[in-house]
Amino acid sequence: MSGQMRSGRRVMMVFAHADDETLLAGALIAKLVSDGHDVKVLCLAPGDDDRVRRLRSSCVDLGVSAVEMLRFSESPMWPSDPDETRELPTTHLDPQLSLVPNAELARKVAGRISEHAPDVVVTHSSYGDYGNSDHAATFCATKLAIE
Repeated sequence: MSGQMRSGRRVMMVFAHADDETLLAGALIAKLVSDGHDVKVLCLAPGDDDRVRRLRSSCVDLGVSAVEMLRFSESPMWPSDPDETRELPTTHLDPQLSLVPNAELARKVAGRISEHAPDVVVTHSSYGDYGNSDHAATFCATKLAIE
């Protein structure tokens, strides 16, 4: 394939949060869709109803064929910052994404991957893009799910 993807491939994008699809990969998704690829998005910690609505809307705008969500909660950006920890919802029952055991998270991601049988899976970088613990956990779980 000499560095280019064959037209018509199934691509699954796995992101930690709603907005990662546009902030980190919006141009890539738009390009893949315009080249004829079927792109699906899996979001692990989508956030509140407003963020879910915006996620679905942006995916429609980008041409994504399907959006799925797991219901983990977002971890604090900087866990050592006491102000950041206080902002977490105290009534949220879903565990923080970065605290979920990697094998458990990988099983959930693997289930979605096997259900959609993508040719290509795209996710965050190994270091969490800019050090985000949820992004790093998503990378580790997705890599384990693929292996």
